Amino acid sequence: MWNCVWLQGDDTGDLRRPDRSHYVIDVMPDFVTAQDAKHGEIRIPAVQIWCDPKFPNAHRDPELRAWLIRRTGFVGLVRFDGEKGLVLIPPYMMENGEWLEKSQGNVVEGNHSFGQVLDALSGA
Repeated sequence: MWNCVWLQGDDTGDLRRPDRSHYVIDVMPDFVTAQDAKHGEIRIPAVQIWCDPKFPNAHRDPELRAWLIRRTGFVGLVRFDGEKGLVLIPPYMMENGEWLEKSQGNVVEGNHSFGQVLDALSGA
């Protein structure tokens, strides 16, 4: 019952198949919680990218990053398993205009309310 964005063909024509790229883009978005100096704690919608742990740099694929830039307002949540991952912040969200790979060591999955899931899907 699980599906990936590549299979849906959602603006993914320039991406390689998941078995060749070593990552899968999940159809279900998630959230990243961050601290903002002006607004305090904020929740940012995130595209979940499941990377094959044997290929931990697969998320650096230029086509994937170009696709992520087109998902305006989303960051990438790169997951290597249920606990390890990093947040991939696109250049347009950064003052220096460069990609930021932010690893906290553990990326904890939390439960989301039905409303939070609807909010994320409406932005997807």
